[in-house]
Amino acid sequence: MKKGIALMLAAVLTASTVGSVGGSFDAWAAEDMTAIVTWDFAEGIDGWYYDATSSWNDSCAGKDNVSVAWDEASQSLKAKVDYSQDVAANWSQLGICYWTDQVMDLTGAQRVTFDMTYNPADKTTGTFSVKAFSNAGIDQYVEIDESAAQTTSDGLLKNEVTIDFTALTEEQGSAVNDLTLALIGVNTDYQGDILIDNVTIYKDAESTDETGETGESETGE
Repeated sequence: MKKGIALMLAAVLTASTVGSVGGSFDAWAAEDMTAIVTWDFAEGIDGWYYDATSSWNDSCAGKDNVSVAWDEASQSLKAKVDYSQDVAANWSQLGICYWTDQVMDLTGAQRVTFDMTYNPADKTTGTFSVKAFSNAGIDQYVEIDESAAQTTSDGLLKNEVTIDFTALTEEQGSAVNDLTLALIGVNTDYQGDILIDNVTIYKDAESTDETGETGESETGE
């Protein structure tokens, strides 16, 4: 059952460096990683937003048709995108941004995962990439492999996306305000909805609190 944004209470230690890029969620994340924060959009947009004037949206030429909102039916974040005017572009991006005045401690963070669901009938050509960015030092992207997607009961495609990056140091990650997920059209005419759900930031599971015990997670607002 969805419970909103979950925050780890444990003090986070710096994890080992990971520089590779993954394309889908794997067993390593489940067994060797610990979630620091999760947005599951159970009750709303959870602080995420779209700003058409942002430099994150300097492409995506159909921006008049673009929006980001909470989708109650699927309990997910729904981005309405339009890459139809940018078919010739191999990087046409829309940024979905998160900001909090209450800083997050992401020390040791080295992975972002989320579910991305889209309708293959809403395009005739091209593919997607996605990028994770934070001023704390996250700046990595992956290509979406449609052949690895699951097909939902209503014919949509769902990718479980994994983006790995170099682990944040304590200096970088101890007081983080922001995270952006950029949805990138790659020579595509896709015009329709993209659902984003279960956005989770992970650290190395070896990190423990000062007592040596692994931290518990708690529901927040």
